[in-house]
Amino acid sequence: MKTVILDTNFLLIPHQYKIDILAKLEHLFEESYELVVSSAIIGELNGLIKSRRKDGIAARVALIGIKKKNIRIIETNETNTDKWIIDYCTAHPDIIVCTNDIELKRILKKMRTRIITMRTRTSIFWV
Repeated sequence: MKTVILDTNFLLIPHQYKIDILAKLEHLFEESYELVVSSAIIGELNGLIKSRRKDGIAARVALIGIKKKNIRIIETNETNTDKWIIDYCTAHPDIIVCTNDIELKRILKKMRTRIITMRTRTSIFWV
């Protein structure tokens, strides 16, 4: 079973762009997979909720989606989500990461980590 990490910015897509990322991911995978986030990502989303702007609403929608879809939360003491993702990918080389973070994608590409990103306002793709 493949493990797929959802980065914070990727979790904001459903509200920001009206894209059902979970349905799109189902179409990308032929094998079974498990979606995961870290407790640091949950912390980032909880921090964004305080905003009354689009990001706050998108974060609320993301947290509801995580709970509704039973996405596994990995507990961590690391508060920097990008560092957690990099460290987790180093320890588990067969991980797939969903992110739109340009700098994180650059690092993950060097590590030869598989990445899924949003390329247009209507679709997500492998990088």
